[in-house]
Amino acid sequence: MGAFQQQIDGKNEAQSLKVYIFGSIKHLCGYMRVAINAAIIQDSRLLLVRKVESWILPGGKPKEGEEDLVCLRREVREELSGTELNNFRFCGDFEGITPHKGDKLRARVYFADIDGQLGQPSAEIAEYAWIGKDTSSFRLSDITRKIIESLKLREDEGSRPKKRA
Repeated sequence: MGAFQQQIDGKNEAQSLKVYIFGSIKHLCGYMRVAINAAIIQDSRLLLVRKVESWILPGGKPKEGEEDLVCLRREVREELSGTELNNFRFCGDFEGITPHKGDKLRARVYFADIDGQLGQPSAEIAEYAWIGKDTSSFRLSDITRKIIESLKLREDEGSRPKKRA
């Protein structure tokens, strides 16, 4: 039996074919997924979370029509058990390759502060860590490495993030 003649993960043949074709088109057209992430810095250390093997900034993909900060609040609440954020400031847009699928990703990153206590990692997060300037013991994703380098440059230049209206 061919791959599309069976049900795959509960999808019928037409759905499976649609997913396959859409995925192929996205790849050929250079489609880029979008994620919204938080750069949370306390005491000169940056908060990272580990999903599977790679360390990344907290955050995730927006739902259709979801605004950046609504997405960011939801994702961080889910990943870090009810953690709330405030004081958002736009940091920048970054592009890189995802660690697991090798897809192109555009991350919109916001500086944010934790409002209250930092919650424990949820099931999708293996652990979290506060990192300083030495990142050599962390397996950073491509895009996370780019973001951290940008933050180091900003620190060296003495620039401070501006509050987003």
